[in-house]
Amino acid sequence: MKPITFVCKETLALTPEDVARQILDLAKWPDFHGYWPIPGIKTAEFEVQTPGIIGSRIRVTNLDGSNHVEEITEWQPGH
Repeated sequence: MKPITFVCKETLALTPEDVARQILDLAKWPDFHGYWPIPGIKTAEFEVQTPGIIGSRIRVTNLDGSNHVEEITEWQPGH
């Protein structure tokens, strides 16, 4: 299965490091309530958390009862 790649571009008041830190704060993930057709997030927890972040896997349970695993394949917190 070919992975889905998302690319976003936005100007934020936060530094890139602050954005990266928030991505790794899984307690914030349930704040995403969905955007059709993407379901909201009920829970997110590290299945594997690597020291260098790349290769970390996050198990996500969605509000619609489905679940999936997200894997960090690239990590550039300064960009």
